[in-house]
Amino acid sequence: FLEITGGATSGILDKTTAWISDASSPYTTNTTGTTSQANELAIVFESLDSTGATSITWGNSYAIVPNTEETNVSNITGGMGYKVLSATGTEQGSITATNTVNGNGIVLTFKELITGAANQLFYYKA
Repeated sequence: FLEITGGATSGILDKTTAWISDASSPYTTNTTGTTSQANELAIVFESLDSTGATSITWGNSYAIVPNTEETNVSNITGGMGYKVLSATGTEQGSITATNTVNGNGIVLTFKELITGAANQLFYYKA
């Protein structure tokens, strides 16, 4: 469960990508279209087929959403990453992993409620 606070009250979801399967590390998602505004929150979901003890590193300046990373649970590894955006642009998720054979991912961006103060958009992992 992920709760986002400080987001736009209407049309909060801005950009998203289609799920993509990538066959080698680093595993990357599709690239989003250009975000509609500067202050947004990007969330990336990654799921990997693992073949043993797995170590993952988030790329493209994403950080792990705490307590969402699972490694080699029934041969599945994955988690959620986030990045606070301060300029318009495109987004692509990336994760590097050991002992994996396939990765699947998606990126979503969420608009901040425009209040005059930047970086008011936060997530809460329950």
